Amino acid sequence: SNKLLDVMVSHFKEHKLIKSRGKQRTDSTQVVAAIRQVNRLELVGETLRATLNQIAILAPEWLQEIISEDWFDRYSERVENYRLPKEKTKREEMALLIGRDGHHLLESLWREGDTQAEKLRQIESVDTLRRVWIQQYVFIEGRLLWRKKEKTGLPPNSISIESPYDTEARNGKKREKTWTGYKVNLTETCDLATSMSSLTCVAKSKKLKNSRKSTPVVRELKGQFLSCVRKLDLRRTRYSGLAKTHLQHIVIACAMNLSRFFAQSNGLLKATTRTSSFARLRRQYA
Repeated sequence: SNKLLDVMVSHFKEHKLIKSRGKQRTDSTQVVAAIRQVNRLELVGETLRATLNQIAILAPEWLQEIISEDWFDRYSERVENYRLPKEKTKREEMALLIGRDGHHLLESLWREGDTQAEKLRQIESVDTLRRVWIQQYVFIEGRLLWRKKEKTGLPPNSISIESPYDTEARNGKKREKTWTGYKVNLTETCDLATSMSSLTCVAKSKKLKNSRKSTPVVRELKGQFLSCVRKLDLRRTRYSGLAKTHLQHIVIACAMNLSRFFAQSNGLLKATTRTSSFARLRRQYA
């Protein structure tokens, strides 16, 4: 996926638009995944529902043999917080009920001598169900328990699945801002010898911590981020999964480079960073 940007950067170097071994700057920003944010109870309910939907397509008769009628009441509609109990104890009871249902399905899928179950174990949603149940439940002395941070621990953010529809998205927080998704790192040239700054590298990341300090160079690059955000929706992915999201960002970087190239070719001056009237007033006291 990087080849598209690499070819563009190579052509820019040939035409002296990028200086070889020149100065560059890098910064990162959040990217919201193409999913809705859910709490833990919604997560396990939706994960089980997603698996049931796929099995219902591939092996409906097999599924009917292992479930009871009340499953249709619980998992026919999307699991959303407003439909769930409000009291803490009842929410925990619901979590355990969903946990037992999911465990029953997993036990049936791993039943020895069942050729249909063996085929179903290969589908992605079943593997997601297995992983989510390991992360959200634990067996202690033969009893299935809903994990609690203080007693049984929860998985670290780096591996915690937040949605059955995008298992690579992670929860992130930066100051007051929280999101579920990814982080994109952009690198661009900043040489005074060239008349155009160009994006040269796009790095994908699921690690959402960011401790970069604010400096003049970083603040200027954040202005470039805003251009990508406003024009090309950089901070929201249209796809599921890190690979497709990364490809989207490569295309965005190429589009921004072309936009800058055409602007420079037509003599359009690069816009300066906007300064408020009050901030400009400070210069009188410098």
